[in-house]
Amino acid sequence: GYATSYKRGDVTFESTLHMLAGVAKGKIMYKLLEECGVDSKVELTKLKYFGRLVFPEHDLRLPSGDLEGVISVLENAFPRERDGIRSLLSHMTRISNDQTKFGVAKAPFLLQFAVFPLLYPSLFPVAFKTCEQLLAKHIKDQKLKSLLYANYTYYGLPPSRLNMTYGVLPNMRYWTDGAFYPRGGNQTIPDAFAKVIREHGGEVVCGKGVASILIENGGAAGVVTEEGEEYHAHVIVSNASPQSTFLDMVGKQKFSSRFLRRMDRME
Repeated sequence: GYATSYKRGDVTFESTLHMLAGVAKGKIMYKLLEECGVDSKVELTKLKYFGRLVFPEHDLRLPSGDLEGVISVLENAFPRERDGIRSLLSHMTRISNDQTKFGVAKAPFLLQFAVFPLLYPSLFPVAFKTCEQLLAKHIKDQKLKSLLYANYTYYGLPPSRLNMTYGVLPNMRYWTDGAFYPRGGNQTIPDAFAKVIREHGGEVVCGKGVASILIENGGAAGVVTEEGEEYHAHVIVSNASPQSTFLDMVGKQKFSSRFLRRMDRME
């Protein structure tokens, strides 16, 4: 997708995120890179700061991979919210720990669901809360609330509409584990994946649009390119939107009216 870089003249532009979370050695995303065999092909450099937040009254740099440092910066800027800052980030730490635990759990979801409150005591009570509701529980200062989620465009929704389960984990990973950038630009990551695929006898085809997805016996069986070429496989992965995948490339006629109504309600 957008995990790439491109050049115009002597300048390299990034299409993707300006930094990565969860890729410190031993962390969940780094383990995925290891499992795919690309960890040795990408050099990840830890950034000093998570970001710089410039408001009319504030110009703050939040450290990367230093939660106490983040707390110190926020406390110095908002001394009256000292207790709230510590209670909020403590709460967010417990929630993110539960999220990580849930993410790597091997047990089937339905089995976990039966005892979810016991397995994830910090995540369960807030699973359907917004980030704004979480902030309001600890913080009173509206400017501090705005500052803590000044990067909300990264998520696509403002804190008032953003579900807490999406809004806690990434920021906490930046603040606790660190923000990283691949040396040479983000293009080095897909290049590393492509190299591993080729080393194992696979083929990487770029610049070919998919016109349709082949369906056999009720399941995806391959794709047809815009040039009419067919590629067959047991598993098809689509990085397009649900609407493009199901409605355009598979076709409405392949789905029930109930499924189509569900698609219509999606924002």
